[in-house]
Amino acid sequence: IVTDNDYKLIKSYKENVATYTVQKEKLKAQVERLVGIEKRIKKQEGLLAVQQQSKSMIVSELDRKRSANLDQIKSIRKKTAGMNDEDMDVLLRPSIYEQKGMLTPPIASTVVQDFGLITEEKYKIKYSHKGWTYASIAAPIASIFDGTIAKSLSVPGYGTTVVIDHGDHYYSVYSHISHMRANQGDTIKKGQSFAESDGSKGLYFEIRHFSEPENPALWISSQNATTASVDTVK
Repeated sequence: IVTDNDYKLIKSYKENVATYTVQKEKLKAQVERLVGIEKRIKKQEGLLAVQQQSKSMIVSELDRKRSANLDQIKSIRKKTAGMNDEDMDVLLRPSIYEQKGMLTPPIASTVVQDFGLITEEKYKIKYSHKGWTYASIAAPIASIFDGTIAKSLSVPGYGTTVVIDHGDHYYSVYSHISHMRANQGDTIKKGQSFAESDGSKGLYFEIRHFSEPENPALWISSQNATTASVDTVK
């Protein structure tokens, strides 16, 4: 026979079990959360260790480069100790590659035939155009950069042609010249006029590295170069 007292005890026991179960679930959730936090902390510690290692490597590389630069400076100082101003000017002169995209055009005219594959309109023949052709104009022709006139000769189909050596195996080529102002072997400054065009034919212009032609658009400043619309296959 279950007495009222027994009933109360059973009810209290069930309530305690329910409370314990709830607390157990809460404790389990807290443990899982703490385990997750611990994993994230370990992950962060791993990332920090990698970053620290990477930072140490970067610092070591910077120290190595700094040491190498100091050695290079010492070497340059040693080599330039007995140089005069003219020799120093030659040594410190920038290369044409450093001026890529900033050079001025060789003539004050408009480009009428672009670099690349050209389609001949009448016969629809495609051919490689290895430089720029400018519109015919009577005007002086200037060197795009400091250099030396390596060649001055007559080329069939191109007339009087000048090749200027800019150093580091870079050359600029100028054709359809009507009058020369300088001679083969002369040193030419950037922007210095060395020839003239009488306007009978448009100047043909190339830039080459070794023997390979390069697109003048990569070298001549877009602010200075004027290119007409042409039928060009890119």
